[in-house]
Amino acid sequence: MMEFAKLLRDIAHGNWLTDTQDDETLRLRAENVRLKAALEAASEALAESPLWHAQHRVASNILLDLREELAELAEDTGLDRRTAVPPMH
Repeated sequence: MMEFAKLLRDIAHGNWLTDTQDDETLRLRAENVRLKAALEAASEALAESPLWHAQHRVASNILLDLREELAELAEDTGLDRRTAVPPMH
């Protein structure tokens, strides 16, 4: 009965995730931050790079790969893809 009462208290305080779920959530958030930073850096590099065809293609491929990876993460976590993957500029 005490475990049930503790569970109800935890739910009321928003602590209903298990340690494993909480660790996975933190890992996914950290990975999401890393991927978004990489996407932003690649976008900046593309905007500032000379418009030589080869460099543009490489930067474009990096951006496309990052967008696909973010979309896969969004699908894995159940996020709406329209809000999870920022539009390319």
